[in-house]
Amino acid sequence: MSWRRWTEEEVKFLKENYKKMECLEIAMILNRSVTSVAQKAKNLGLKKKKHSNGVFPKYLKQFKYIYDKTRKEKIKERAKRVKELID
Repeated sequence: MSWRRWTEEEVKFLKENYKKMECLEIAMILNRSVTSVAQKAKNLGLKKKKHSNGVFPKYLKQFKYIYDKTRKEKIKERAKRVKELID
């Protein structure tokens, strides 16, 4: 992807959905990199809610890889459906 300015619509979408959606999902919908989405959110002062103690629970760390892999697959599928609705 080449560099391009953020449109007002993209910024609005990011602000409305940053707490509800994963960066990967937003990136796929907006056709931007995850880094671009995360950096723009940071520049706008947007924050995601962290786990209550700010870390992934210790007893779940062993399942984190499986969780992340499954989560990414679900995110890609949901982003695909949302993009179809937009187009």
